[in-house]
Amino acid sequence: MLPKLNYNVSREYEKLLKAMETQDSKDEGVVTSKQAQDRTKSMKAQLQVSEQRCHQEEANNEVLIEAQRGDQVFYGMNIQLRHDSSGQFLQLSKKSAEDDKTC
Repeated sequence: MLPKLNYNVSREYEKLLKAMETQDSKDEGVVTSKQAQDRTKSMKAQLQVSEQRCHQEEANNEVLIEAQRGDQVFYGMNIQLRHDSSGQFLQLSKKSAEDDKTC
């Protein structure tokens, strides 16, 4: 059981990485213009900054985990459940409960 962790920067980094890969695949094998080269250079700089922010976010999450390790859990607290072996988080979907009226 963990406190609610932040992943906003990590999601932003993943989106930027996908955009960069998409741009690279479009530009592959094509002589690019100066404008396209500048855009790629700018995206690489953004990616580098985002990667640094992502590492900082991970470090902040680890500090939060350690600070709240062993604390009691009370009704109304935001928590996350993580499987020890796989490291995957439990996710709740309201849609499945709405579809299955036997619950």
